[in-house]
Amino acid sequence: MSTLDPVFQAKADQILADLLGQLAVRQPAALAADGAYWQGVVTPLVPPVDGAEEPPDLSRKPIGKGSRSWSEQAVPLPAAMLVAVAVDVYDGPAGRGYVVRGELVAAGVLWSRSVNVGPETYRDAAWRPVVRDRQP
Repeated sequence: MSTLDPVFQAKADQILADLLGQLAVRQPAALAADGAYWQGVVTPLVPPVDGAEEPPDLSRKPIGKGSRSWSEQAVPLPAAMLVAVAVDVYDGPAGRGYVVRGELVAAGVLWSRSVNVGPETYRDAAWRPVVRDRQP
């Protein structure tokens, strides 16, 4: 089994940690104002490859009434990142929460990590290779 380059992992983990810190301040206000956590669409759209740093598109937003982009929600991101990030939201039987997801490609392998904030702790996942089904 392949392993993620520790330099890439450390840089990506720092970006995710910074994003989680920013969201800890912003998400309670979004929940109070909207009745739901804010959802951040993946940016950059394509996960960066082999440590290349790509600029995020802060104008990306989900489709739907009341949706806000990264810039409209005032969530700062680095000017260039070696990891694509997204904020997924849920409202499950145990309550509301959100998941910060990071993805990058290293040596031809797509890697993903998920950090849960909320009651559904099974949504947490360490860095792992993403295996895609192969079609015949």
